Amino acid sequence: MKGILSAIIFIPLIGSIILAFIPKKKDMLIKRTALLFSVIPFVLSLLLYIHYDPTGSRIQFVEKLTWIKQLGMQYYLGVDGLSIPLVILSTLIMAISILYSFVVSKRTKEYFILMLAMGSAMVGVFMALDYILFYIFWEVGLIPMYFLIGIWGGHRREYAAIKFFLYTFFGSVFMLLGILGLYFYAPAAERTFDMIILAQNSYPINIQIWIFLGIFFSLAIKLPSFPFHTWLPDAHVEAPTAASVILAAVLLKMGGYGFARILMPSVPDAFEIFVPMMAILGAISIIYGAYLAMAQDDLKKMVAYSSISHMGFVTLGFATLNTFGVQGAIFQMISHGLITGLMFIVVGMIHDRYHTRKISELDDLMNHAPALSSVVIFTTMASLGMPALSGFIGEFLTIIGVLETIGWFYGIIMAVGIVLTAGYFIYMLGRVFLKARRKEKVTGVKVVDLSVRDMVIAFPMVALILLFGVYPKPVLDLAQLVIYTMIK
Repeated sequence: MKGILSAIIFIPLIGSIILAFIPKKKDMLIKRTALLFSVIPFVLSLLLYIHYDPTGSRIQFVEKLTWIKQLGMQYYLGVDGLSIPLVILSTLIMAISILYSFVVSKRTKEYFILMLAMGSAMVGVFMALDYILFYIFWEVGLIPMYFLIGIWGGHRREYAAIKFFLYTFFGSVFMLLGILGLYFYAPAAERTFDMIILAQNSYPINIQIWIFLGIFFSLAIKLPSFPFHTWLPDAHVEAPTAASVILAAVLLKMGGYGFARILMPSVPDAFEIFVPMMAILGAISIIYGAYLAMAQDDLKKMVAYSSISHMGFVTLGFATLNTFGVQGAIFQMISHGLITGLMFIVVGMIHDRYHTRKISELDDLMNHAPALSSVVIFTTMASLGMPALSGFIGEFLTIIGVLETIGWFYGIIMAVGIVLTAGYFIYMLGRVFLKARRKEKVTGVKVVDLSVRDMVIAFPMVALILLFGVYPKPVLDLAQLVIYTMIK
């Protein structure tokens, strides 16, 4: 398995280079080539899961080369039970997003080049164990998303793209300052950007606090957590569907991943000090996101605000500093990636058919498109935490962790958030899918139900949402040793 991590990272990038030499007129060849170079990393990521030993060494499949010796910088890759599920999620979402993007007809070649480049950057974040390498992957991922929103987005695409880039880039500057703090305040003989070595250092509490604040600010923007969330609705609404899927399913998870990979092991004392702040921000995100989702007429904007609410569970889960809460937060990241990714896909399918996303302009879709409606209803039930679906497991574990450590007040807030989520989603289902308000067809266009390609796109995510809802063991067992080490 030597070199498998580099292969997963660079195969999509190689694919994007190959696409650059394919003539623009060969549209289908471009799309099929892009799909091939997205499916191969997914298959390789499954091999990681098959060959990973959850009882063995914490970091496995290690690849390490000296990069800049004088600064202690390395090309250092490795995965553990925390990163493998996110790598698999990233490669799956990328392959599905590229298959969905076969409908793209504007500047096809450039679009798929950017998509594959995005795929390389995403998985690089979850594999890098050198801080500078991590930061490079983190920053490089901004560039393809900026152009995907700015060129293939909606009417306000330029505004949304610039806002997304400025918010996330501004936050990244503070992350870099935090990383440099970890480096320069380490003992002179141990100065390195190696995440594992730096996590073993004991920093003075005042230094930990400043490092925590810098890195937390960047992660909270990415997650996003209240009050750093305002870039997200604009980015989601204006982004093309596939970019929205990647943004919700993968890029937001980088924020939660940073809590576990950087803050908890590197500045544990500061993390504990700021637990009350994290709990408050998580609780506000849950209620605030849910209330804003209730007020939306645009399906895409509703799902965007629901993401803020669901990411509040992740923040609260990490704030518990106990096994149940952290396990719930990690599981919630995987589950939310599948559920909300699928939700954006079906909203995109609705828009492709009816040329609108407005709840007030849609009705009785169950009669017109029963298969599509069934997928939306299934995804909605998963999102509001229906038992036997994956959304329930993450929320349930997080609530147990919160009640065990933080207290009943936050548990009640989480319960209220779940009720509000059920309220706005059930209202949406009734208005859009079940209630016939007009005799004519939805928008006067011919209604087409799910095609075979649409079913192929939706099936893997539907299957995993159901599987992890009734059998969460694959994800929970994978991360168990890592969580125990972090909590300890």
